[in-house]
This record gives sequence, structure tokens and C-alpha cells, in this order.
Amino acid sequence: MSLIIGVFSTFIIYLIKQDLIFSFGVSILIGLTIYIMSKYIIIANRKKYVKNLEADLTFFLSKLIIELKFNHNLISSLKSLTKKEDKESKLDDKSKNNNVNQNKDKFDFKFKFSFLSNRLTIEDEYSRVIDDFEKGFSFNEALIKMNKRINSRDIRRVNSNLANLYLNGNQIDGIKKINNELLMKQRIESKEFSGKMMVYSLVFIALSAIVPSMFQSFIIIGSYFMEISLSALQIFLIIVIGFPLIDLMILLVINSKTPVFLKKNNG
Repeated sequence: MSLIIGVFSTFIIYLIKQDLIFSFGVSILIGLTIYIMSKYIIIANRKKYVKNLEADLTFFLSKLIIELKFNHNLISSLKSLTKKEDKESKLDDKSKNNNVNQNKDKFDFKFKFSFLSNRLTIEDEYSRVIDDFEKGFSFNEALIKMNKRINSRDIRRVNSNLANLYLNGNQIDGIKKINNELLMKQRIESKEFSGKMMVYSLVFIALSAIVPSMFQSFIIIGSYFMEISLSALQIFLIIVIGFPLIDLMILLVINSKTPVFLKKNNG
């Protein structure tokens, strides 16, 4: 895509400037910029997707532990949590086969580009594990495929314990221990963010209320005894556009620093 845009921009710039070397140089810069931005967007979306999955992990494990206490079967418990058991019970064999054939390509495409949409949940990922298991993969192989899709240390630890749980029976102590560790990790992150939030709040109050007020006071009072180099339009744009943009940037920084699980809890 970046190559096509680069070639197209070379043609357009050459028509305007009539300078082939200049057009070629600018098109290279445009192509490289688009390529780097596209790679950055993909990486950023992948990280955001993993963070969303990790934020749901503790709640998912808590439900799994409860399910295992009553069900005593890992595969059935995962099916119950991913709603696959309910869906399968509503389909007869013929309609089930037709449904699998019709949705196979959509399902694979959905998971292939899941990190771009950020709409899939941890249940969706384990639903894919169950699907791979039913296609003939071993449970451990299905979990390894999931680990390759998701670059997450916490999820790899959970999947390692799930593999042991599948092999050794209903020994949920390992899952309980990991879940408690993840909950403790979230509490620590929450406390750290609370401390940072105090600083962010002070900066936001200063730049959204104190600085604009001082600026307007300086303009009004200072204009009586000193020459102001700013025009009336410039002052208007600073007050109406400049300061709100700074406030927006601070809010975006705060949002980016907020742990994902806190956003989900507030949402």
C-alpha cells in the first residue's frame, strides 16, 4: 500500500514541480512515513488487544474455578464459560455441520485480525481453543496455538496450568494461586496509578484553570503599561483553541496511563 501511494505521489508531485529527483525524494519520504505509521498502528492495536484480554483474565479464572468445583471437567467447564455448550445443544447434527462450514472462513478471518478490532474477549480466545481441540488437536497443542496468537506472559502461565490441570485431573490449586497473584498485581497497579493521578490532577487543574486565567489577566492588565506583540486574533485563538487542545492532550495522556482493568470496571 505504501509503495502504491509512493508511486502515485511521485506522479502527482512531478506534474506540479516538473522535477523528477525532487518528486522521487518526497514520494520516498511519504511512503516510508505511511509504512512506519501502519506498522505502529498494528503493533499498538496488538498491545491494546493483549491488555484487554489480560484485564478480563482474573474474572474469567474466577468463573472457571467456580465452574470446575461443580463440573469437575475442564473441557466442559470451558465450553460452559464460552457458551459453546448452549449453542451446541440447540443445533442438531445436520445444522451444526452446515453452521461450521458456513462460518469457518469468517471465524478464521475474525481471529486473524482480532488484534485490529480489539472486540474479542478472553472467552472468544478460549472458544477458539475448544474449536481447535474438537478439530483433532491435542488440548496442549490448542493452548500453544493460543500462546502464539497472544504474546502475554500471564496468559502463557495460565495456559501452562490449564494443560497440567487437563492431564492431572481436577487440581485447581495452581489456577487459584495464579488468579490470586493476578488480583494482587492489579491492586498494586491500581495503587500506583492513584499516586500518579494526584500529579496528573494538579497538572490538569494548573493548565486548564490557573494558566488561562493568568494569561488573560496578563493580557488585560499588561496592555495598559506595556506593548503586547500578540494581535487580537492570536489571543482569541490561544484562549479558544490553544488551551483546550492542551487540556485534551493531558486527558489523552491520563487515559493512556490508566490501567485497562480500571477502565472496564468504570465502564
